[in-house]
Amino acid sequence: AVLSKYCDNKDYVESLIRESKILVRNPRLEVFLCRILVTEMLFGAKKLIGKSKPVSCVLSYKEAFLKLMDSERVFQFEKALPRYVRLNTNILNMVDVTHTLERNGWKCKKKTFADYGEYLDDLNYLKDDEYMFDMHVGNLLAFSPKTRNYWAQNDLVKRKWFLLQDKATCFVAQLLAPPPNSIVLDTCAAPGMKTVHLANLMLNRGRIYAVEKSKKRFALLKEMLVRTQTTIVQAINADILRIESKDVPNVQYVLVDPSCSGSGLYTRVSLLAGEHENETRRLQRLSLFQVKILTHIMISFPNVKKIVYSTCSVRQEENEQVIIRALRE
Repeated sequence: AVLSKYCDNKDYVESLIRESKILVRNPRLEVFLCRILVTEMLFGAKKLIGKSKPVSCVLSYKEAFLKLMDSERVFQFEKALPRYVRLNTNILNMVDVTHTLERNGWKCKKKTFADYGEYLDDLNYLKDDEYMFDMHVGNLLAFSPKTRNYWAQNDLVKRKWFLLQDKATCFVAQLLAPPPNSIVLDTCAAPGMKTVHLANLMLNRGRIYAVEKSKKRFALLKEMLVRTQTTIVQAINADILRIESKDVPNVQYVLVDPSCSGSGLYTRVSLLAGEHENETRRLQRLSLFQVKILTHIMISFPNVKKIVYSTCSVRQEENEQVIIRALRE
């Protein structure tokens, strides 16, 4: 179990060991034992039992590890990831984008690939002035990791012509795949990135009911819809558990993307740095909430064509177990 935890968090563990210099300052501490102890303390049981010298040594670095987890240095491996940029087709098309990028000095490296291996090879060797089309998600472009600051300050992003959206979050709308003129329900919609993606896939034709309970997040959702020129959305500030089919008639497709622990995000370390008991309790509360929403949708909208359930969590409690429990109820 500990080895599995290490494999899941290898980049974190190695970064923490390297940046803390624990092995340099404690040369008698065996490297493999250090990896196991760090993994168990931060990503496993969240505690170490015993008073041996290796255990005491690693425990003495716990505060330093937690500070590193809140800093930029531990995430150096993340910067190797491409900068994904998705085209907002509510505003412009791919021809416009290609011309715009060319005028700004960008070169298109490749649009098609023989297989996934070729795609990864090209992706890993993107030059700073190159971009390429993603192999799996339409209207998604990949740029060199070194362009992150460029895109964060880019005027076209501020104007919402381009959306900075990681590839993983794009799969949700693509899996739901509502055609133009569909009627869609987005159950936990704010801040609206997936809602806009759904509208893009629908060519901004049809109807999307976007529900958000929080007033603050609802305001963010409405702002996103205006700035992205998404015109087919009816935003609803309400609790999805109180929404019935009569409130949003003729729904055909439903996206259930509820609040979750965020444990699948590279930069989400708050849970990992917390106490194991607190994490367990929070997971229980989240999974109960997730089951309630999914079950409510399945019962209240029995005639829908497709439901997609998604989280940005890697926990079974929030994914497979939620599906199993909802199907049983």
